[in-house]
Amino acid sequence: MGEKKELLSSLHQRMTSLAREQRYEEAAQVRDTLSNIERAWESQRVIAPELGDIDVIGLFKEDNEALVFMLFIRNGQVIGQKEFFLKNVGDIEEIELISSFIEQFYSKDILIPAKIIIPIKTELNTEKEWLDKRSGRPVRLSYARGEHEKKVLNMANQNALFALSKHKDKRVDKTLLVLKELLKLKNIPERIEAVDISNISGSEAVGAFVVWEDGEFVKDEYRAYKIRTVKGIDDFAMMEEVVGRHLKRISEGDTETPQLILIDGGKGQLTSAMNALKEFDLSVEIAAIAKAKTIKSRQEPDRIFLHGRRDSIPLDPFIPSTHLLQKIRDEVHRFAITYHKKLRTKRVLESPLEKIPGIGKTRRLALLKHFGSIDKIRKATIDDIASLKGINIKTAELIKKSLR
Repeated sequence: MGEKKELLSSLHQRMTSLAREQRYEEAAQVRDTLSNIERAWESQRVIAPELGDIDVIGLFKEDNEALVFMLFIRNGQVIGQKEFFLKNVGDIEEIELISSFIEQFYSKDILIPAKIIIPIKTELNTEKEWLDKRSGRPVRLSYARGEHEKKVLNMANQNALFALSKHKDKRVDKTLLVLKELLKLKNIPERIEAVDISNISGSEAVGAFVVWEDGEFVKDEYRAYKIRTVKGIDDFAMMEEVVGRHLKRISEGDTETPQLILIDGGKGQLTSAMNALKEFDLSVEIAAIAKAKTIKSRQEPDRIFLHGRRDSIPLDPFIPSTHLLQKIRDEVHRFAITYHKKLRTKRVLESPLEKIPGIGKTRRLALLKHFGSIDKIRKATIDDIASLKGINIKTAELIKKSLR
């Protein structure tokens, strides 16, 4: 036991040291090693003596497939586990899946424990009566109660999630599975889009979308939007406009539907995006990522905001799923800033003459060639301007007025 504690302590120190040196990738690798060791030892140790004898049924269902993962705990200690892959489950409800599984599994000649934890909050009275008769004593059949039961149920559900991925034909990135669990998504986020608003003093405000898919950014599908309907500085209204316009493109089939849209911002930006989503019948989920900040001399990590959840979720700075979210957030911020700067530069380089009605390219070139600069045109008299070929007194007066 002492050697195990010494090993864990050594790895913790190594991880902390790497993090302080901002060697985050190496720190994450040490963190993964720690997690693997702790998981390996988990089944060898007593979880909680008060759990007694208990079977825990975990469940993960996606599309037409499901996986039931069982933990067998005796005297508070995990003594075994087993997984059951279910195909062609279609639209079968989770209650029906668990009910049928209980009937099939416990119809065998096995010892039924005093408690069976199920992954759904419901009462299976018929199944309980049947289990009572088979075991010859009362059997508690219910959702998890208390901290320890919830802990082992969560463990079983997570194992079901990861086990199901092994049965799929396509490779599923473990990082995406973690994100699915963290953000409570309905599907694995294989395509993630992110949006950010770039707005400096309300000037040339823009919104930008980037696309991440199959482990890389798809730059051909990046999209930038000039703000059309919002005047002044209102980031929330701008977010609602841009997300709404982008969702319209998705609904019309102009671009693919992502599993997740990541908002660069906090609760306010998330609310604006959700308001835009109400107008569309799309199976898109939205989350917001807010940057780390210092509160009362204490550094708070990056945080995730989810719709319907009051409190934010702090992101572990050492794990790959956090690094992926940050990478996508930083890329959309970069793209938005770049597009914003491009528009501002274009505006600065534009000639004021271009905004004067009736002054085309030929007249602009003639004016600049004769006077040399916009400032000298401003200082010229109306007669001087009207002396040029193609410009009469009326046009000269308009030029002078426009350049004041």
